[in-house]
Amino acid sequence: MKDENKLSQEGIEFFLENDSIKKAIKLSQEDEKKHMPALGMTFESDAHAHRFYNEYSAIAGFSIQKAANYHCQKKDAHNNKMTRFTMKCNRSGKPRIRIKPTAAGAKRRKYKTAKNAPTELENTTDRRRNYTIKTDCQAQMVVIWKFDIAQWVVTRLIIEHNHDLHPPGEVRFLRSHKYITEQEKDLIRTCKRVNIPTRKKMAIMAFFRGREPSSLPYTAKLISSMGTKMRRDNGLNDMMQVVSFFEQKKSEDPLFFYSFKTDPAKNVMHIFWADGTGIRNYQQYGNLLSFDTTYKTNKYNLKFAPFVGVNGHGDNCLFACGFIQDEKKETFEWLYKLF
Repeated sequence: MKDENKLSQEGIEFFLENDSIKKAIKLSQEDEKKHMPALGMTFESDAHAHRFYNEYSAIAGFSIQKAANYHCQKKDAHNNKMTRFTMKCNRSGKPRIRIKPTAAGAKRRKYKTAKNAPTELENTTDRRRNYTIKTDCQAQMVVIWKFDIAQWVVTRLIIEHNHDLHPPGEVRFLRSHKYITEQEKDLIRTCKRVNIPTRKKMAIMAFFRGREPSSLPYTAKLISSMGTKMRRDNGLNDMMQVVSFFEQKKSEDPLFFYSFKTDPAKNVMHIFWADGTGIRNYQQYGNLLSFDTTYKTNKYNLKFAPFVGVNGHGDNCLFACGFIQDEKKETFEWLYKLF
């Protein structure tokens, strides 16, 4: 006799399949609730609130920006403390309209003969690729500091957007989701010093993160821009590094000597230095001297001016060095006098 209370194999599979679907939906809903902002949510700090909303925006498919903040004006212990700040979708703001001048208007502006040149409006996007199209999106989260509970509380929340959201594969290209850790910045600086190309830097970063380069939270363009900024900063600080290096050598070598010559704008024009070894070599082998300024391959476009001699073994020895901007008479007089 067939037991009607027992499930058939087909029934068991159907039950397991539907049960797994229910569990998946339940887990998905729980995960969504965990990352979904809600009115009344509390945070320990404004940084935690910003991180939470930014993580939510990454899941939803948009980028955020800090729109405004308010500081307490009361003259008490909380004076000038930030008590409210607003985070909005980065597409908030009025749509931008590019003004395209007519030929007559451009000509008039060129000769400055008219203040109100005729123009025609062109409602198109900018040609820059990183241009953010504003749609006056109202999506936002406002967080207020509550003194009685000593926590940040969500007091205003708008979830809806008036534009299409980005798919998961494109989120990493959005501004608020591009981030490089301090450790990665140090590694990029090291790679920059040894002239590793950008594509290999991306491969190194991906190796340390254990993922593919295409899934990194930044692009090759961002790393390239970071390298350009480092090069510019290093260029501004080069002279400070030179002075620091010379001072260190001077503390190690009592005979070490250096000097600079600057123009009226305080820009360095010429540099001269000599260490104790070079000075002693000159005292012993200074009867023969070679001076040449033809070497000029550095990025500062300065001529390298070494004072070279020959020691008792027939080997070249360096007496002193200089970097000069030009080969004028007064430049050589300054250099020879120091030597």
